[in-house]
Amino acid sequence: MQINGLLSGDKVSLPFLTGTISQQANAGGGFSYLANANSILFEHGDADHLEASSATPFDIANGGTSFSISFWVKPTSHLVAPIVSKGGSYRAYTNYGGMFTFAVGTSFSSYSSTGGITLSTGSWQHIVCVYNGSAQAANAYKNGSVGTTFTSNLSSGTSLTNSNTFQIAASDVGTADPFLGSNYLTYNGRIDEVSFWDKALSSSEVTAIYNTGVPGDLSQHSAFSNLVSWYRMGEQPTDNLTADTGQVTDVVGANNLIPRNTTSANKITDFPT
Repeated sequence: MQINGLLSGDKVSLPFLTGTISQQANAGGGFSYLANANSILFEHGDADHLEASSATPFDIANGGTSFSISFWVKPTSHLVAPIVSKGGSYRAYTNYGGMFTFAVGTSFSSYSSTGGITLSTGSWQHIVCVYNGSAQAANAYKNGSVGTTFTSNLSSGTSLTNSNTFQIAASDVGTADPFLGSNYLTYNGRIDEVSFWDKALSSSEVTAIYNTGVPGDLSQHSAFSNLVSWYRMGEQPTDNLTADTGQVTDVVGANNLIPRNTTSANKITDFPT
């Protein structure tokens, strides 16, 4: 598949990342532990969020394109709010009851979505959103277990490319998104270890990322060649949460994110273990 604006070529494996004694003890099988001491806190009252520098990165050509998005999340409260989105193309979001939805498409008559997952406040949970372009089917996994899969009439030729930017904790939609519209809020909670993959991850590949509840070194994952972008969310020396001029570093690609409305206080020592 083709994702616009992304560099091609062989990936270079990351150096082994050493974790704390606790992380070493809790690390799941098949993955090495990695140092993780921070996450980013998003407060909807401040409209904190991250965004790509342009609309091009993470553009999905059409409904026949497969991709997956993984992240760890710890909600502070339940709101109608996006966690990750490319407005008008795909979005992962929650409602006031904590129900989680992953939707791909441009209208209610032509979309794929998933339900069956509820997020809890005050605890870390791992979510992987998977879209299979061949089957036009979307599903999501919470802590390694799949939610309800939904297959729709989103045709492989449906254009999903638009001028909206990829964002974390917000969505660049205005009134253009039928799922979120203009009545949503920016996300309220902690987000860590966000990764974007250019394939529909299998259940075993999702389980490997979950790693029995401890984030692992994705450079050792069996699908590493499909890892497009990986954001450690406060771990990299180059991560700088100064609004508008800082960056959240893409450790495997060239798609650094721009912080909006954030300060150094948004980098906190709270992370999944």
